[in-house]
Amino acid sequence: MPQQDAIIDDLKFKYKKTLPIGMSEELDSMSDDDLKRRIIDSEVNIKTHNIERSQDEDLTQAKDRVKELEAPYKDAIKTQKAIVNYATLMLDQ
Repeated sequence: MPQQDAIIDDLKFKYKKTLPIGMSEELDSMSDDDLKRRIIDSEVNIKTHNIERSQDEDLTQAKDRVKELEAPYKDAIKTQKAIVNYATLMLDQ
């Protein structure tokens, strides 16, 4: 169990970096039922933010523009990877 405790401590440390100030202490003090409610609330919030993001027309237009601008680079990289892979196969024969 000491190894599992160390893993849990590492994960807690990792998540604390992202949590708002005081949130880890708040979560630490909650009962299991309160934690379960908090998980559900957060999952609902995540879903709401994802819906709002998908409905953001400015963001959608920006993403489409990025796709358009990066297409030639992606195609060039894909071609070069294919050359490397094909040449590697030829060397293996």
